[in-house]
Amino acid sequence: MITCPNCKKELTDDAKFCDACGTQIPETVLYDGEQKSEELSACQECEASLTEEAAVSAPEEPVEEAAEKLPEEPAEEAPVSTGEETAPPEPAWEAEKPAQPKSKKGIIFAAIGIIAIIAIFLVVTKLGGSKKASYCMYLKDAEIFYSDPAKKTSLQVSSRLTSGEKVSNAELSGASYSIGSYITLNKDGNRIFFPDRISPDSEGVTLYYRDIKKPDQEAVKIDSDIQFYAIDNKGTKIAYIKGSDKVLYLSDLNNKEKLASGIYSFNVNDDLSKIGYFTDEDSYYIWYANKDKVKVASDIVYIEFVAEDLSEVYYTKNESLYKYVESKADSEKIASDVNSIIFIYDSGEVYFTRGEYAEKPLIDFVMDDMADFDATAVEPSWPDYPDAPEYPYWWNYKTNEEYEAAVAQYNLDYAAYDAACTELSHAYDAAYEEYWDKVYRDYMREELEYETMYIGEFEMYYFDGKEEKLITDKLVDDYDMSVLYQKPAAVVQLYGQSELPTIKLSEVEYYYDVMDIVNEARFSSTERYVVAGPTISLLEQHEAEYFMISPDAAAVYFFDDVNDNTYEADLYKAEIKDGKVGKPQLHASDVSSLALFFNESDQLTYYKDVNYDSYKGDMFVDDKEIDYDVRLWYVIAKDDMLLYYTDWDYDRSEGTLKMYKGGTKTKIVDDVYDFDVAEDGEIFYLCDYSNNYNAGTLYRYNKGKPEKISDDVVELLWISEYKIRGDYHVW
Repeated sequence: MITCPNCKKELTDDAKFCDACGTQIPETVLYDGEQKSEELSACQECEASLTEEAAVSAPEEPVEEAAEKLPEEPAEEAPVSTGEETAPPEPAWEAEKPAQPKSKKGIIFAAIGIIAIIAIFLVVTKLGGSKKASYCMYLKDAEIFYSDPAKKTSLQVSSRLTSGEKVSNAELSGASYSIGSYITLNKDGNRIFFPDRISPDSEGVTLYYRDIKKPDQEAVKIDSDIQFYAIDNKGTKIAYIKGSDKVLYLSDLNNKEKLASGIYSFNVNDDLSKIGYFTDEDSYYIWYANKDKVKVASDIVYIEFVAEDLSEVYYTKNESLYKYVESKADSEKIASDVNSIIFIYDSGEVYFTRGEYAEKPLIDFVMDDMADFDATAVEPSWPDYPDAPEYPYWWNYKTNEEYEAAVAQYNLDYAAYDAACTELSHAYDAAYEEYWDKVYRDYMREELEYETMYIGEFEMYYFDGKEEKLITDKLVDDYDMSVLYQKPAAVVQLYGQSELPTIKLSEVEYYYDVMDIVNEARFSSTERYVVAGPTISLLEQHEAEYFMISPDAAAVYFFDDVNDNTYEADLYKAEIKDGKVGKPQLHASDVSSLALFFNESDQLTYYKDVNYDSYKGDMFVDDKEIDYDVRLWYVIAKDDMLLYYTDWDYDRSEGTLKMYKGGTKTKIVDDVYDFDVAEDGEIFYLCDYSNNYNAGTLYRYNKGKPEKISDDVVELLWISEYKIRGDYHVW
């Protein structure tokens, strides 16, 4: 089932329009090279795509303890590697791993929000976080571990991650993303912050920190019931929200200072000398280390954008968009009567809409061409049939000749009688049918007066930092668009006609058909346009799907003539010059319409000859065929290197890890369950994984050779690079 984006009614998967409100149900939309559904949104912190099936939370917890030396030499049992190379986007949050069974102990991780992430479409993520050295982090023995093979050091970070409760590897694996989302390191990578002693009864996590260079030192507890937090670059200060009262604290790791309570969210600059926070009273404040806090505004509906250094804050209030600048006393109203903010760019450019979905009765679209006729229509009376002629009997006649003459006359009289009755009956039936048509039309009139549909009337505007400009007043809606997040550009849908159709009541069979007729008329004439800055231009296409703008805003890509059975399509490219889109040119044929994206290195990536039973195909990067039988979507790009799977086995959750670099393919190893890439390009992989025991062996790919790190590893931990750690929606 799918859900109407307007009225939230559940609809069938093939619905084109909502049968309740008439809203068009769009197909997949691509944002910034990422595939999204209509209900797809972007994380406000990291802009990563979220789908209906992929409910990605935010960071979660970290831990501490026990150090041990990493083996000097690679283990003998390490798998043998062979050669090849590649560089792609990042994995879909371990998305395609099979769901693991959960036992009663699963409640242990309720406090940190166990997330089931099933990515059907690509979710390009950023791996590595603040990694400066070639380290990795992983779960083993229900604890968090840190390993830096280059420094020959391995450290057990946490000590009692599950508070002494026995937790299965399956449960630990299921909570791995949530655990990793609470872990972060300072800028130089020497101090780690992590959760420990996770309890299902807590209102957050108990957070610790420890110095990686001092593995023998005890971990230091910061506080308990921490829901989300941020550290400064040096790792000497931490701001965090604590408990159900949502109290905001600032700590120097020894003493904490209460800044505010009832906090929805907060933002920080790099050194935590500024902290902006949004309260449950709908007010936004900026706290300063060296001066009094400033109240930006009250009665705020939404914080739309906050600059990295907190020097600017954009927010909506009273249907208006405001901009607060640190150097000015009062906020500036940028636009009034705003319906939605499409996107705010670092440059100060803004796309926004005005308008709304107007609820209109269906009768507004109907011309009552039967009103005069129906005004005089009455229920017909039963016909006044003539008397039937009497049949002659022979005993009433003297001769046979007289009797036969009487019978002949009777037959003539009866034929005339029957014809008269038939005529009267048909006239009555026709009159009664007309009368009941009138009765049914009266019923339809009532229903058409009562039933409504939503008609979107939207305008799209561009604000250049000083003044706004109307881009179009024919915007179909404010959500079915492909928006580029790096630069102001988008693909939008506009109506091709200015007037809505008028339907004759006499031509309406069922009152609810009016909604379909109106929607069909509206959307059959729509066209796609490319918006670049303030300029809008028509994009020529036939029945295009999945629009995507290149990161440099130099071209738009889309699929046309999609085969509904094979999902193969023609990939077109239209260049964007001086703000206007050119004529589309066929870029590639027989491309899979299910996977098109720009990887982390801004390289166009797509697939051909896809086997949809196993979701493997021939991968092309910047139009060069890299390899065949490549697992769709799951590809990491790091500088000039691509990493990807071939021969992926979904039943066993493993495949062959390969690298593409410098035009050369290198097979790293078979039977890989998961892998990660450090900031400096070091590759770590988990292989020989048992789905029964939820554990495998962790290796480092060291100059073409496997270097064993640890056995019985449950999961590699993904460490985010985003400032705010934690999940706004977990508790």
